[in-house]
Amino acid sequence: MNVHPSGASCGASVTGLQLSDLSDQATIDALREAWLTHKIIAIHDFALTLDELQLVASYFGPFGEDPFFESLPNHP
Repeated sequence: MNVHPSGASCGASVTGLQLSDLSDQATIDALREAWLTHKIIAIHDFALTLDELQLVASYFGPFGEDPFFESLPNHP
């Protein structure tokens, strides 16, 4: 996994990440740290099913109510 800061006040691109890499807690911690450091991360070439997206999103914290978007059926 590679983190490339945007050069702006926030934001970074993440490349070289595969879903299988997230079976390693150190990689999960590094991804979360990139998010905390840069505030916004864009993970490139990382196709996920809805269930996989839900799993990856859980690494950043619990799901909550979103005032702007409705959830998909069977997905919080």
